[in-house]
Amino acid sequence: FWRKVLPEYTLAHRIPLIVGHSYYFTRQVDIDLPAVEMPLLREGELELLLLRRTPGNLARMWIPVYEFAMNVGGQKVGRIDLRVGNSFPIIAYNGHIGYGVDQQFRGRHYAARSCSLLLPLARANGMDSLWITANPDNYPSRRTIESLGARLVETIKLPEDSEAYLHGEYEKCRYRLEV
Repeated sequence: FWRKVLPEYTLAHRIPLIVGHSYYFTRQVDIDLPAVEMPLLREGELELLLLRRTPGNLARMWIPVYEFAMNVGGQKVGRIDLRVGNSFPIIAYNGHIGYGVDQQFRGRHYAARSCSLLLPLARANGMDSLWITANPDNYPSRRTIESLGARLVETIKLPEDSEAYLHGEYEKCRYRLEV
């Protein structure tokens, strides 16, 4: 499976992601986000407010995350996360960006605009491409991702032990966005 999902990775990249992960489970090692200057994350009335920076944890295969609130006129309208770095679950089916817009604020392109605002931060963290995923039947999210210029690479079946699978999601559309 990983050869199909990670064809651009060399063997040196795959070893810590696949073979070495049992080693990671024996150690509690936190990975903090690099110190980068936070760009202004605002477009018109939309602003992304940093809620927290969560360090990664190798033992749990978690990578560092920036968590933001989408804010319009002082009101929270949704949330968006930027996951910085690569792990098998991120590249294969979780994606580098996750977002949600509150029901009453949907249809105003807040998700697409927020994703665009995160691109300079991704570049500042050394990322040159991002993986973004959506459920196959979530057409609004898929249109959002496509509006960013991301390319649909494939639709994959989720591993039965993944958190999403355990919550009733069985497939993901995988999009790649060049930053």
